[in-house]
Amino acid sequence: MKSVKRWTTRVCAMSLVALGCTGVSVVADSSATSNVPDPPTAVTATVTSNSTDIIGSWKFATTGVTPDRAYVAVFNGSTLVGQVTCAYPVCTTIDIPGLWPGYAYRFQVKAGTAAGYSALVGSNTVTVPWGCATAKVCLSVNADTPAGPVLHSAAGLLNGVNPSTPASLVPPLGIRYWRTDVGPPNCIGTGCIGYTEYNNVMRVDPTASLTETLSDNWFGSTDEAYRECPNLSMCELLNEPRPYGGATLPWSNWSAFDQFTTGVVQSVKANGVNVGWWDLINEPPSQTGLNDKYFDGHDSAVLTASDIEQWLLHAYNDVKAADPTAKIVCPSFEQYNDYPGEAPAYDQLLDFSTLLAFAAANNMDCNAFSWHEINFVPPLTDINIEPQTLQVHVARLRALLQSYPQFAGAQIIITEYAPNIAQSGVQTYETMPGWLIGYIASIEAAGVAESMHTCIGPAGCANLVDDLLVSTKAGIGPSDTYWPYWFYNQMSGNMVPITSSQQQVSGLATLDTTTNRLMMLLGRHDVEGKDGIPPTETTTITVNVPWATPSATVTMQPFMDSGGLNNEPAIATSTVPVVNGVATITIPAFGSENGYGITVTPKA
Repeated sequence: MKSVKRWTTRVCAMSLVALGCTGVSVVADSSATSNVPDPPTAVTATVTSNSTDIIGSWKFATTGVTPDRAYVAVFNGSTLVGQVTCAYPVCTTIDIPGLWPGYAYRFQVKAGTAAGYSALVGSNTVTVPWGCATAKVCLSVNADTPAGPVLHSAAGLLNGVNPSTPASLVPPLGIRYWRTDVGPPNCIGTGCIGYTEYNNVMRVDPTASLTETLSDNWFGSTDEAYRECPNLSMCELLNEPRPYGGATLPWSNWSAFDQFTTGVVQSVKANGVNVGWWDLINEPPSQTGLNDKYFDGHDSAVLTASDIEQWLLHAYNDVKAADPTAKIVCPSFEQYNDYPGEAPAYDQLLDFSTLLAFAAANNMDCNAFSWHEINFVPPLTDINIEPQTLQVHVARLRALLQSYPQFAGAQIIITEYAPNIAQSGVQTYETMPGWLIGYIASIEAAGVAESMHTCIGPAGCANLVDDLLVSTKAGIGPSDTYWPYWFYNQMSGNMVPITSSQQQVSGLATLDTTTNRLMMLLGRHDVEGKDGIPPTETTTITVNVPWATPSATVTMQPFMDSGGLNNEPAIATSTVPVVNGVATITIPAFGSENGYGITVTPKA
């Protein structure tokens, strides 16, 4: 575990569209008699003129012990709308995003350590403005200052394919990364008996870059339906904890586990299968067996962080023994947590601070660190579940990695993204175009190496390309979320800065100077029918174009959240004037969970 040292000036760099925090220097009072900090002072809420965020600020008391965390709760009247704990580093300023225009907000803050918290101190109340003078939402795209190349790092999938998947529908998506099971050591020729996912991916994408999940191999080879009881009737009669079955504990026989894992890697190499990344453990199990159903109920209840650490270390050494050049993901957490105790033991046992310290102490040359962005409830360090929180998490991990020079070259991979729990009991966020676009934009902005869209249910994870396809009586065809990925695959050239007055509307823009084509992928990702934002909003996009032309041609393609089969959306073409190098585009009614693909070119 990383020790908490005396705090010096530290900065947690966040964008305006996500929770931000700035650290301060506080000197502990060695004469303090309590382990709990004194309450903060100068607690102030301030609105911003160009967004629906508010800025919260406070000062830590100069007496008492030094806080290493701050808890902030945000209220609309007496209703709690969000809460966040900032630690590693502690903060004295936060950007509270995603608030509802025209509503009044206040926040409370308390300073803390592991021993406890001070009393809460409240701020003043402020009313959030719309942040846009010309419409409900203002977007600004500055093509005069392009940045680095578009990476297409969000163009990844899990399994999602089988022999019934129409192979012709996959290439237009430009999928670059796949996360699947390559197989245990019973591969014959180019096929892996018992693990068909790899062959299914190769059928639709022969050049696929693969991430292999080793923990799936161990589960598939050792899972038993009943472990603590012989059958369902006896399990229920004895009131055994669920799940009744699961995988063998690796530490129950390290020799068998090591032999198996090394054998998997050796067999895959011998069969000429190219694995880009070896993911040691997918979603390291927690103390709630029903959370992941990896181990049985008895084994899950007594899991410790040390168990997971040793599992990781053995798997790491086994892979390296079989292939010293293998690139290793250490590992894929179910959610982002970066300090001890941030997640309860029934949710996640390890955090990144603890993991980095353990990996460094045991000379684990981790090539990548990873987690899932699929939360439908915000963890302690997030005020909401908007896609931009992904950028916050990436920034926080990069700040932690600075203390470990041995991991200077480590990549960041988001091995699943987009919440996959049904919204309103009907639809999942990952099937809504607006939410998917928000994640694509955040992944590109964060600059991660790779990421994979999640899936839910037997069909989406089996043959419907992670829900990008939909099955109907007429057959399998594109879903609502197919077309944003199709548009994303066409985006080329360099990234262009894009800002929004509202967190719930975001996007990605690129400029290709070889084709004179500016492309924008925009999405609205608010909570459907559950917030104070109107169902549709007039949205103005001001575009600084890089061409000396009096007008521009604009094509606009809507990506609607219809919840079913969606053939290629119709394209509307218009001409807009360019005044002083700026073209203004209006979306009259940007609907909840919808998206748009917009292309701008100089008019001939």
